[in-house]
Amino acid sequence: MTKLTLFDFAVFGLYMAATLALGFWVARRGGNTTRGYFLGDKRIPWYVVGASMVATDISSEHFISNVGGAYKHGIVLAAGSWNAWIIYSLLIWIFLPYYIRTGIYTMPEFLERRYNTACRYIFAVFSSPVMSQRSSPAPSMPADSPWKAFLESVSVTA
Repeated sequence: MTKLTLFDFAVFGLYMAATLALGFWVARRGGNTTRGYFLGDKRIPWYVVGASMVATDISSEHFISNVGGAYKHGIVLAAGSWNAWIIYSLLIWIFLPYYIRTGIYTMPEFLERRYNTACRYIFAVFSSPVMSQRSSPAPSMPADSPWKAFLESVSVTA
């Protein structure tokens, strides 16, 4: 097993510092309103938004999970990723006009308007770790992680 050296930690620290600096710089520049932050003040070209959506959907975990799952269970596991364009099309043609018409920018904001503030916070607190780790937990968590054991015990079906 290879041990991490001081150089490895320095590169990681530099990467994290650069990421934080870029994030703070963009946040200050991005606008002081929710609309400015989430919509980029409507100055971002469509191809940048599209590339961002694809890049958000595809990550290194995604590749590792799909390859490992396909090796174990067959190529059918990749069908969900290959058919993401269907979901994006539904989002763009059905939900996006509604979101624009009502001035909603995020899913938690929609839940607050449709239901109540408690629903918004419940979604915000549980959706990020649960959804990201339920989709491909293997590469991102140790096998003996208590959080992974908890997530695997949660049933997401009705």
